[in-house]
Amino acid sequence: MTTAALTLEQFAARLVALLPRLSRGISQTDLSTLGALTLPQMWALEHLFDRGPCTMRALAGELRLHGSTATGLADQLARRGLVARRRSRADRREVRVALTARGRRSLEQMRGQRRASRARKRDTS
Repeated sequence: MTTAALTLEQFAARLVALLPRLSRGISQTDLSTLGALTLPQMWALEHLFDRGPCTMRALAGELRLHGSTATGLADQLARRGLVARRRSRADRREVRVALTARGRRSLEQMRGQRRASRARKRDTS
């Protein structure tokens, strides 16, 4: 069966079945450069790198996490100096999160290592 012939439900079922393998592969190679990041932490950094600063609510929505889970995730990243959180001046309930310079450098380094790893794999194939 080709991918084009799959229904949305069949495609979703295949993707869900593959996620554990994909997660293990990512966590064993790509995340090692940043040191023991979880996949949600990595996805948060990628989102902030690609789209820029956002509210905690938007980040939680993008990652499909509960607000409290996203807050804990941001706390861990902030302790490592990879993100910074700031309260909005207009609405103190709103918290914005952004990559720090350290977070940006770390992610750029990880992406460079990922590209190099892929190139090595192609060269050995």
